[in-house]
Amino acid sequence: MANDIAGNPFLIDTVSAADILNGKSFYMKTVAWTAPAAASGNRVILTDARGRVIWESVANGSAYREVDHLDPREEWIGLKIPTLDSGRLLIYIL
Repeated sequence: MANDIAGNPFLIDTVSAADILNGKSFYMKTVAWTAPAAASGNRVILTDARGRVIWESVANGSAYREVDHLDPREEWIGLKIPTLDSGRLLIYIL
């Protein structure tokens, strides 16, 4: 499967060091990381177009899943996923 940013949530399963939103502004309310392959140690990092970290996590066990709710008032410009060792991200935007 390839990254799908046409719907909501965005479905991300492939590293994208390029700005996948082409510098467009957006607001994010939830990030969920599911199904990392290894029991622990896999990482995920989301950044904005300037490289500022939006969200990051490290898996710490088998069947790891993390869901975080972000401040929906914070505006982000662009979206990159420079690190996604395994699994799938669901990014819910406003």
